[in-house]
Amino acid sequence: MNIYFFLTNSLLVPIFSDRVIREKVTITEGETRTLNCTKEFYDGGSREWSRKDRRSVFNKRRVLTEDDQLQIINASFVDAGVYICVNAPQIRHEFNVSIRGRSM
Repeated sequence: MNIYFFLTNSLLVPIFSDRVIREKVTITEGETRTLNCTKEFYDGGSREWSRKDRRSVFNKRRVLTEDDQLQIINASFVDAGVYICVNAPQIRHEFNVSIRGRSM
């Protein structure tokens, strides 16, 4: 991560460049999994969740936990995709979720 500084009121203030964290997540069909958005630079405000394909993030099986993490309940193949969490202006966490079938 690059850090830049600017001078304001005789103080040097750090400015962090944009950072993307990419994570591959494999979930077995029928499993429940929580996608844990990074806590780095998290200011306690709400996180913003979206999908790269612009489809709806939330439904009866994809819900927010108490601390604004995304939980996928009883995963199915329609849950595969890239989920994006933004928790600070400079941090973007991308989860590339794939669903594998249950072994027989």
